[in-house]
Amino acid sequence: MSRKWISLLFFVPAILCMANLAHAGDAEIRQAVGMLSDKDVTNDAQAAQIMLREAEAGALDAQAYTVFLYDTGIGVPRDRAAAARWEARLGAAVGNDWDKAYAALQVDPGDVEDAVKAGTKTEWAMATFRRAWALLRVTEHLERLILENDAEIRRMTREHNETQRQLAARMGIDLERLGAATTPPPAAKAPPSAATTLPPAPTTPPRAAATTPPPEVAASTMQSLQSRALAGDTGAALAYAKGWHEGAGVPRNDMACYFWTGMDPHSAKSMELADACDDALSVEQKQDLRVGAGRLLRGGALRTPPRDPESAVADFNAWMTVVERLVFSGTRRDQLRERHYYGWALPTMYRYGLATDNTALLAALCGPQSCGGAEAAMLIVVRSWEALHLPQSQEH
Repeated sequence: MSRKWISLLFFVPAILCMANLAHAGDAEIRQAVGMLSDKDVTNDAQAAQIMLREAEAGALDAQAYTVFLYDTGIGVPRDRAAAARWEARLGAAVGNDWDKAYAALQVDPGDVEDAVKAGTKTEWAMATFRRAWALLRVTEHLERLILENDAEIRRMTREHNETQRQLAARMGIDLERLGAATTPPPAAKAPPSAATTLPPAPTTPPRAAATTPPPEVAASTMQSLQSRALAGDTGAALAYAKGWHEGAGVPRNDMACYFWTGMDPHSAKSMELADACDDALSVEQKQDLRVGAGRLLRGGALRTPPRDPESAVADFNAWMTVVERLVFSGTRRDQLRERHYYGWALPTMYRYGLATDNTALLAALCGPQSCGGAEAAMLIVVRSWEALHLPQSQEH
């Protein structure tokens, strides 16, 4: 027997062994998914241990589930740092192809054959929640990529303009004068007829240089801009954002500035302003603020906002999309502020007039202890979460 065939005799069993190990790993992962889908929440910890073991062995599906478990706190203590570490490892393995990374969790719940046959609502519901989480995760990465690309494009544009300016200065070229020389002169106007000639306007002394308006004037201007912005005036929204950035009658607040640029996110003026007021914000904060602005655009400020918390909660839950409701209800109560303040509390504040004149709802929410509009809006977020978990509260 030749050496080639002898070597194959040793190599083939190794291949078969590896195939059996891979198959065994897949079976373990399927077992863990089943344990995460049943009604017995005590199985979650065991399922998490299986997923972690398979993830350490390099199984991509198990790594995706490990990110999910650490991010939601199912089966393990919630640890966003651990979730981020596993996500970085998963992203490196798939080349940051996040659709591929989270494909295992994006299975359509309608295709969960065993659940359909058995009529198991719990399994279907958990599959729906995992799919909603995965879709949101993929969307977050895409939005983050767009934000980073926008910032890079603006940086490159600034560098290009500065390079052109320096080059022109070395060559003794006046770019402004050159631009004026290449601008076509205005078309000549016909001399006015006698019938339309008006006497010259009386000359007036030149006005003094504009001064900074007093705080009360700036504040009233900001209130007017806010009303117009809530009515859909994108120009007013950007002026309102600029007022927050410059502290015009209000304390400077770049978070509010960035939020309101999201009402017209794709215009050049909006991107320039967002670039100026985003220095103190993290990528996650910017993403959440953009999502919140989109929700406010979708729902708008109510002409007749609710005056009692129960009506506000009912409207809030009707305002959410199906996917938003799944993600929102899957959040633990103690995580609501951390995960939904920018994306839900801020648009809620403006939708229900808690930042302006809805004193009835503000008083009903805060009681004898006064609170601000954003805090009152956060109370609506919490009560809406509680309403979704009644009559049976089940946290993971």
